[in-house]
Amino acid sequence: MLKRIKEKFSNADNVIDFSVDVFLLIFDVLTTPLLIPLRIAKFYLKGLIKSFIKRFLKKTYHKIYDKPKIRKENVEKQTKRRQTNT
Repeated sequence: MLKRIKEKFSNADNVIDFSVDVFLLIFDVLTTPLLIPLRIAKFYLKGLIKSFIKRFLKKTYHKIYDKPKIRKENVEKQTKRRQTNT
């Protein structure tokens, strides 16, 4: 059995292929537990960023387009005050 292994790994290409495969397997096994919390954190972070952007855009929209309504209300209030004063 030892002789068969020596024959298989006598070529440098075989040794390199085997060492790369082992490295990738070990790397995959070691990084998998790290990926689970990262995916969970990414999910919640994406939700926070999305809600922040939506909130910002909605506030900006309402600041720009709701001003005429506020102006109309202020004008109506001023006219009512003027009518009550006279």
